[in-house]
Amino acid sequence: MALKPFVDRLGYDNVPPEINRLRCRVNYHALKFLPEIEQMANLLVSRMRNRTGSPNPYMALHLRFEKGMVGLSFCDFVGTREEKAKMAEYRQKEWPRRYKNGSHLWQLALQKRKEGRCPLEPGEVAVILRAMGYPKETQIYVASGQVYGGQNRMAPLRNMFPNLVHSF
Repeated sequence: MALKPFVDRLGYDNVPPEINRLRCRVNYHALKFLPEIEQMANLLVSRMRNRTGSPNPYMALHLRFEKGMVGLSFCDFVGTREEKAKMAEYRQKEWPRRYKNGSHLWQLALQKRKEGRCPLEPGEVAVILRAMGYPKETQIYVASGQVYGGQNRMAPLRNMFPNLVHSF
């Protein structure tokens, strides 16, 4: 399946809300997986159910907290000075026109965080899942790449949900 560029966002600025709603509805109804993909999905779900062997819930979770996502978000996250310096260097290298000298980013980061436009850290995801009622026994399959900050960043999620499976 390949999504065309016009469907890469759920909404566009300066477009009337009714047009954005129509775009979303059309895209949703047009989305159809190839039979091979549906077969693979069914196989994965079957494996996840069989692995837990219990009535406890399970889920596949994509954290969206890889280095590239964290960098591109231009949000500020907890970390050491060294980690923040490395991220600043990475942002400068990857997005030089947007980064400039970095001095304008602190206000932007605070505003984005207030508006809920920053990726959630694994610990924040854990708190939300527990607040939604997921029990500690929930089997969570992490379906993302290398999480920014590695095992230290994953520790709060693992502490709240010890049945965490990931490949990194």
